[in-house]
Amino acid sequence: RSPREVAVGIPSIHDMSARWVLSRLYKLADLYFERLSSAQNK
Repeated sequence: RSPREVAVGIPSIHDMSARWVLSRLYKLADLYFERLSSAQNK
């Protein structure tokens, strides 16, 4: 089986959860860097 066939076989629900997790990580990273920059400014 080629990687493309395996990727196509993955249910879309997994893709949705992966995107949700990534978006959560990006939001957490934004908050983290905001706190870092604000702490450095003080």
